[in-house]
Formats: sequence, structure tokens, C-alpha cells
Amino acid sequence: MVKANYEEQIDVKIMLLGVVSKYCDINILEEDIEQLKKKKYVIFDLNLIKWTSETFHSNIQKSLNFPEYYGKNLAAFKDCLGDMFEDPKFGIVIVFRHFELLYNHNKDLCEGILDAIDDISWEWLILGKKLICLIQSEDPDLFIDKIGGYNPVWNNREWLDSKRRRSKSR
Repeated sequence: MVKANYEEQIDVKIMLLGVVSKYCDINILEEDIEQLKKKKYVIFDLNLIKWTSETFHSNIQKSLNFPEYYGKNLAAFKDCLGDMFEDPKFGIVIVFRHFELLYNHNKDLCEGILDAIDDISWEWLILGKKLICLIQSEDPDLFIDKIGGYNPVWNNREWLDSKRRRSKSR
């Protein structure tokens, strides 16, 4: 049996903990994004600082290039996200920066978004493509209820609370 070198496989390392991975330290997030770019992932890097639950669907439609007929609800989000599989890409990474702002504004919407991403990601994985979601938060204690049967966890380098406290004070 061949032993996989997970240190060289950033996508595998992330997905071993779940499709959604949390980040507090911007530098760690940037390093992981760069590694994913080198692996030819298409990155959608979204800054949610001015997004609200009222503007989410319009913003996501523009950001992910959803079609004009996008229905601007969670079911339509999931459908259009699933349709992105047809693009000739190896994989997609959706980065949500300042996620805690939208999450604190509308927890149900955010959990629905993450649940849809989780569902689609596992469908894609079966067919040989990957969909990963990276959440950046200024809140080192951000806790997200279960999505897809698991609670999203902090990335490998910030898994310990003390690592996020230190990264926050930089």
C-alpha cells in the first residue's frame, strides 16, 4: 500500500477534517489559498464585510457567475453551485472572508449555505472533482452548528485555541 504524503496535498489535508475549514489568521489562509492555486483550483475569494442576508443572493450570483435565472434562495444556490461541476475545472474553492459578520446577522442562512456546499462537495467528490469552502473569521471562538453531520473545525495550524489567540494579536 502506498502511503500518501498529506503535507503535499493541501486539498486532502483540508478535506480530511470536512469540506468546510475555518481560519482566523489571514497569513495561514493566504498560504493555503496559494497552495490550492498551484494545484489548479479555481478560487472564488469573497469578502463578506458588506454583505447582509438581504444582499447575499445578489452578491453570490455576481461573484460565482450564476445565470440570470438564479432564483435567489437556498435551493437555487445549491442547484447553480451543482451546475458549476460541468465547467472543465479540477476543483473549486469558495473563500468567505469575515464570515462571522454574516453568520452573526443570519445564522440560518449561513448554515444553509454551508450545508448546500457540503452536499454538493460530496456529490462532486464521487465523480472526481472537489469543492472546498474556507471560512475566515476575526472571531477566534466562532462555532458553527453541525452541517452535513459535523461541526466545521479550525484548520490544522489553528486547531488549538492558543494558536488562534496568538494569531489574532499579531
